[in-house]
Amino acid sequence: MRRTLEPLLVIALAVTLYTVLGKISPGLLLACNVFSWAVLYTSLLKHEVNGALMGTICGLLQDSLSLGVFGVAGLTKTLLGFSA
Repeated sequence: MRRTLEPLLVIALAVTLYTVLGKISPGLLLACNVFSWAVLYTSLLKHEVNGALMGTICGLLQDSLSLGVFGVAGLTKTLLGFSA
């Protein structure tokens, strides 16, 4: 139960912080990328496969919330989670 609940809570916290920081100032989203912190937290506590999976989920969520090209953050966060 804890294995699935902890990553879901980290994702929910990252989405919440992303929206709050976006409301305060859009420049804060570039200064503090909360999805990268969530991926690093998960990949350092668990192994590289879980980090890559978390990177894919967080990257695609970040892409869906931004106006950039869809899939770029997904790929970079996947590589970040696997390499960390």
